[in-house]
Amino acid sequence: FDYGAYGHSLGRYGALGVDFKYFSVGKEMTQTDAVGSELGSFKPYDLAASVGYAYKLQGLEGAPYRVLNGFSMGLALKLVQSKILTTAKTSAVDIGVLSPKYFDDCLKLAFTATNIGGAMRYEQASESLPLAFTAGSAYKINDRWLSSLDVVFPRNGNPFAATGSEYWLPTRSQWKFAGRTGFSSETMGSVDGLAGFSIGTAVGFDDYRVDYAFVPMGGLGQTQWVSMTCKF
Repeated sequence: FDYGAYGHSLGRYGALGVDFKYFSVGKEMTQTDAVGSELGSFKPYDLAASVGYAYKLQGLEGAPYRVLNGFSMGLALKLVQSKILTTAKTSAVDIGVLSPKYFDDCLKLAFTATNIGGAMRYEQASESLPLAFTAGSAYKINDRWLSSLDVVFPRNGNPFAATGSEYWLPTRSQWKFAGRTGFSSETMGSVDGLAGFSIGTAVGFDDYRVDYAFVPMGGLGQTQWVSMTCKF
């Protein structure tokens, strides 16, 4: 699984973002017919690219508009392509709303709706994209300790919750170190073995950061995530 993203601030005019995702099995697979005879090989993959824009509302006057001051709203257009033996393509929209800070700048709330519209069609079979609604929150316990809680409502599945915590160690240099842990109830009852938990760390220096997470997936195996972030 490969992922890349770029975000650019436009100051008071908002912000732009682009991202790209690519997923494959990492190797070619043998294609067979109905009786098991080999017909060659194929390499399935999924990819998605999106471009988005976000704007923070401010300076609104008069009721009821001034209650929206401080809210940020975003919209992203997503193009999706999937290939097994044939290729399917579609498009979708993601939207999001982020609240201003509450309770002495400690709490922020958010709402997203992802994969609105679009269906993947392989020959005679058609499948809608996984539409999901998410209500999220982040609470700053102190200047170094952050916690979060999301509740997700997928269209074709049961609602589930995900929570996490991040703590940055105090340092007196440009180096920064963080520890993270999380839990998601999404796989409870559907995957055997240890699943749903995650643990990770971050190492930063000036405007650069490397993040690592270990996420067991029960009988499906173990996954490890590494990402790099640069601000300039």
